[in-house]
Amino acid sequence: MSPQRQAGVDEEPLTEAAVAEYLHGHPDFFEKHVPLLATLRVPHPAGGAVSLIERQVSALRQQNQQLRRKLMDMVQAARDNEELTGRMQQLGVALADASDLQDLLETLDRVLRKDFRADAVALCLIDAPATASAPAHVRFLDAADAGLAHFEKILTAKRPVCGRLKDRQLRFLFGDDAGAITSGALIPLVATRNLGVLAIGSRDPHRFHPAMGTVFLRHMGELVSHTLRPHLS
Repeated sequence: MSPQRQAGVDEEPLTEAAVAEYLHGHPDFFEKHVPLLATLRVPHPAGGAVSLIERQVSALRQQNQQLRRKLMDMVQAARDNEELTGRMQQLGVALADASDLQDLLETLDRVLRKDFRADAVALCLIDAPATASAPAHVRFLDAADAGLAHFEKILTAKRPVCGRLKDRQLRFLFGDDAGAITSGALIPLVATRNLGVLAIGSRDPHRFHPAMGTVFLRHMGELVSHTLRPHLS
């Protein structure tokens, strides 16, 4: 058998995978064979066929649009974070200016509703001196109060949680308004000890959800805790 015939027998059949692998390993192939680009035709999503160059231009245009959308989302997120940071600073100033515990509690409720779009606010304070004139959304609890069992995991983990609150938590926190609250955030208040829990409720079921970030909520918890502590001594 001749060498040519033997070589033909030993050659593997050319497959699409082999062609794709070759082109992947030789990205400059079409630079050396430019005329081929004009002859290649590929299906177009809208129907018909276009040249490879046209398809590449279309693909690059789509990628560019996707990148623009991602960039705009990042810019919007940065603006939102900047705005939220400003509101957090205003909250800190307002709480620091409070003259006493009652003033602080009323200020916290007012600012959360106005600047943070809270539909409901509830605050549970542990082993704090109760005041007869405290706002209705504030509850003063003994450390042994059975109601704290609803928030044991949160106080132990010392991390905010977001999403659909449990029915018993809603009833304990918001009473008759519990049915209107479809999402919420629970923020543990900690400063050398567990001071309590701050709850923010919303009528929007998508306002708070488990996948959302909690960095600003943690900052809010720290801010409220440190401004509360002097009034609870």
